[in-house]
Amino acid sequence: MKNGIRFLMGLAIAGIFCMVLTGTSFAQNIKVGYVNFVKVFYSYNKTQQDMKKWQTDQTTQDNNLTSLQNEIKTLQDNYNKQKNLLKPAEAKKEKTAIREKLNELISLENNANQKLTHEKDAMITELKTKIDDIVKNFAQKEKYDLILDSQAVLYSSGDNLTNQIISILNQGETKTKTTK
Repeated sequence: MKNGIRFLMGLAIAGIFCMVLTGTSFAQNIKVGYVNFVKVFYSYNKTQQDMKKWQTDQTTQDNNLTSLQNEIKTLQDNYNKQKNLLKPAEAKKEKTAIREKLNELISLENNANQKLTHEKDAMITELKTKIDDIVKNFAQKEKYDLILDSQAVLYSSGDNLTNQIISILNQGETKTKTTK
């Protein structure tokens, strides 16, 4: 019985020893890199261009909303100045016009916010897909086994590939612009 336990313990120790040895040699053959994806995203020229366009669209939306708000304020001020002079039918007509403008404002604001949110989400998805494709192609070309997000890495002796990826992305954009 004791011999059987000794045999199993020896087998277990030998197995652990083999796993450690193979794991160490396996780890030495892995080429690892990491990328700061946040820095890549915001350093990518197309991100900056798309964000400027989105901000312009947002400013246009804000200006349209402000214009409609001013129109409603003018209608309300005029109504308040004249409400004692208006006949009941005219007062009701003015209140209805103000209510319709308020409903228009609410609808415009909701639709514009949904549109801007959808545009921003689509833009981010497109940019992220482009960045992921570049990283994947880079990993294949340079024979990297693993590329991690730098935020997931506490310590690494791997290569920081962030600036190389930014350079490739922005060079690709320059090439695309010159061929158009």
